[in-house]
Amino acid sequence: GAPLSAEAAAAARKGKVEEMQSMMSFALRVLEFCFHCLDASPWPFLLHEVLENYALAVEAPEDFTWRRAAGRPVGPSTHPGPVAVAAPADGSVRGDGGVAGG
Repeated sequence: GAPLSAEAAAAARKGKVEEMQSMMSFALRVLEFCFHCLDASPWPFLLHEVLENYALAVEAPEDFTWRRAAGRPVGPSTHPGPVAVAAPADGSVRGDGGVAGG
């Protein structure tokens, strides 16, 4: 396709910034319900990482890029897409959603 005009490119950037700001605001509101256990959860984000990134996004939204915190081990929740897990022949599943015996 044809390249975007400067005006269209600026509008697209503004739309992306507004989308990011909306998502970051939502994330901060959700933290109210899980801040006390986020660091102990399998989620790939630490509380200080979310808060630091929120501050960076507020200070300079046009230049914002998520910065990962050191110290969070890489686990299944840091990989994109579903994690392939072989189900047992009987189809049983653990209470935590994992496959029984796995």
